[in-house]
Amino acid sequence: MELTPAHSIHIRARPFRLRSRLAPPQQQKNKGNAKRVTKPLPINRSSARGEKPPGRKRAKRGAMAGRSPKEESSAAVREAVLLGGKNAAIAGTVVAVPTLVACRVLPWAKHNLNYTAQALIISAACIAGFFITADKTILRNARQNTIGRIDKST
Repeated sequence: MELTPAHSIHIRARPFRLRSRLAPPQQQKNKGNAKRVTKPLPINRSSARGEKPPGRKRAKRGAMAGRSPKEESSAAVREAVLLGGKNAAIAGTVVAVPTLVACRVLPWAKHNLNYTAQALIISAACIAGFFITADKTILRNARQNTIGRIDKST
């Protein structure tokens, strides 16, 4: 039989010992007993009395004043992200259960779908659910804004 690199001799290395085992017992004993020095957090006295803390004053707006377009777009994006996240969680759960069950029951899935494939199937459903919902939400808000502007102009 010919020797190839696959048949080379394997040398077993000695196990690595941690230095803490070799350290003197006195150092180990004092290690965990050190006291921490912490400062108490400052107490805001105005909030304890029920007053509002001093801060930036906001301009008061009238009841009829609307939001600026920048505020409207950021609110629409925030709403789209929130709804997209909710639907992504729902879609991921709905897809994960049958995928994981199939990979343990069906012979074809057991043989052909490894952990990476299962993760890709579930994450694809989550991503699709997020982007479809976010896109629909943004388009719905844009449509409402357009209809509102047309109604105001007529």
